This record gives sequence, C-alpha cells and structure tokens, in this order.
Amino acid sequence: MILHLARNVAHARQQAGWTQHQLARAADLSRATIHLIEAGACDPRLSTVTSLAQALGQTALSLFEDRLSEAGRKIADM
Repeated sequence: MILHLARNVAHARQQAGWTQHQLARAADLSRATIHLIEAGACDPRLSTVTSLAQALGQTALSLFEDRLSEAGRKIADM
C-alpha cells in the first residue's frame, strides 16, 4: 500500500503541475516529507495523508488505491 501511496501522490502532484515544494507548502509539510512519501521510503501518519489529500483535492482513501491495476482491468475487459 505504501507504494500505491507513493505513486498516487507523485502522479496527482504532477497532474496539478506542482513541484514537491509547492505541494509541501499547500499541505503544510516539508519538502523532505513529500520526497520520502513519493519514494515509498516512509509510512506517513494518517494526518499527513489527510493533509496531502486535501491539498490535492482527493480523499485520503483514494491515495491508497491500486490505480494501475484498475487500468489494467479496464483494458482486459475490452
């Protein structure tokens, strides 16, 4: 699940056109924390995930979804 979080945070940040510094500022976190989360190198607290989700306009739960598997399932269903 940590790797899903890492991938989803990085993807959402890039979709928003933000740098890690900009996301850190919007979520009231350090840039180093954003880097560690996106690298899958830490297990953040729920409050941290909630701050990220709010900054990115998503739910905390959505940041843990396995979105690549969902895309793969949609392709397989075609």
